[in-house]
Amino acid sequence: MRKLLVGLALILVVVPARAALAQPGERLIADRGRSEYIIRLCKSPTLTEEYAARELQRYLAEITGANLFMREGTYLATIPKKTI
Repeated sequence: MRKLLVGLALILVVVPARAALAQPGERLIADRGRSEYIIRLCKSPTLTEEYAARELQRYLAEITGANLFMREGTYLATIPKKTI
């Protein structure tokens, strides 16, 4: 569990807090409180994976003002290109 939280913390440090910080070649996760990205979970996530996804969603909303939706599934045809 600790490794999971440390990994989550590292992701949050790397994610730009504001759209204005994005440089060419970087991924812009949110802009003006909106995001085209989703948080993708596997088809049958474990409780730990669900918890981590909810925490990521919560922290990204706090940092960017955007609420990223979570989606389960493994079929490539149904997965948007912009996933976390």
